[in-house]
Amino acid sequence: MIDIRKFRKERKLTQVVFGNMLGYTHSYISNIENGKGPITDKFLDKLNEVFQVEVEEFKSYNGENGVTVVEEPAPEYSQLKIEYEALQRKYTRVLEENNELHARLQALMERQASASKSGRKKSK
Repeated sequence: MIDIRKFRKERKLTQVVFGNMLGYTHSYISNIENGKGPITDKFLDKLNEVFQVEVEEFKSYNGENGVTVVEEPAPEYSQLKIEYEALQRKYTRVLEENNELHARLQALMERQASASKSGRKKSK
């Protein structure tokens, strides 16, 4: 079985950097390294893509140290990921809307300030 911790440390990468390179969280990497989570075929494919290592021999069978290699994560994970991604999209839209409203408010305040200055000049 591939030793993910050893593989990562040989490349002098933190769990955060390693996870980011592969598109996974540091907690997922930690779980794999500590035998608390599965090494999926999808993870192995990403490892192959990013680091050009041969991973086919590790796919879809039980590994050492109680780590099970599985095709895909549990359905709960997939559902949570879908909900998380939907929430991220909503958050992005809210931020964009906030920025647009802020820009409109800024422009309005500048017009009002300009109008106030003009009004003061006329009254003098």
